[in-house]
Amino acid sequence: MGEKQDLKVSEARILVYLAVVDTPLKTILKLSSKLDMDYSYCCKVIKMMIEKKWITIKEGNLRSYYFTTMQAPLELAKQRALE
Repeated sequence: MGEKQDLKVSEARILVYLAVVDTPLKTILKLSSKLDMDYSYCCKVIKMMIEKKWITIKEGNLRSYYFTTMQAPLELAKQRALE
């Protein structure tokens, strides 16, 4: 069984956002704008989520796109984002 990892509200909001939007909107700039988060804080949270292997990066021509992985706790994120 995997180790327990705490899920913050900001992480939950990011996971839910990435699970429902189309690919062109999966950049940090769009993400921070839509979720009304500070850009630098959003970068920090994304970096921590990449280390937890909840998010992967796909490099485009001009920007990076972020996608959820199978290890991402999406059900818990949906509950936590509503709190």
